[in-house]
Amino acid sequence: MNFCIAQTACSLNSDGFFINEFPDYPADLIEKKANLVVRLGKKRAPCIYIAMAIASLCTYPLPLLQGIPPMTYLWSFPVVFAIVLVSVVWVSRRSYQNRVALEKTCPLTLLLNLGISLAISKNRHNEHTGNPV
Repeated sequence: MNFCIAQTACSLNSDGFFINEFPDYPADLIEKKANLVVRLGKKRAPCIYIAMAIASLCTYPLPLLQGIPPMTYLWSFPVVFAIVLVSVVWVSRRSYQNRVALEKTCPLTLLLNLGISLAISKNRHNEHTGNPV
């Protein structure tokens, strides 16, 4: 697998894992779990999440620099961009303080991870079959 694809996938997946820690914050704080949200606190963690999400979007086009055909990869960008944008707006409005609203982000992060996985697997399939697109 190309390094840039791995970088993009890891960035987006870590964002998904990070935002999914917000609903568990009260319980994690009581249990003294040392995840990022507990370590950073509820004031700093959202800022870090937003920065990570923007950085992840910046890495999304990098695999194109390693010769991945645009049509095998860029088809998923609008979906990924929309999901990241919704989550950034949601976090910036402090919706993470509402547990019910917060739990609605879990399916979004699942869709995000599926989208990037599909883009990667489509590219890997095309590499093995010799299909240019």
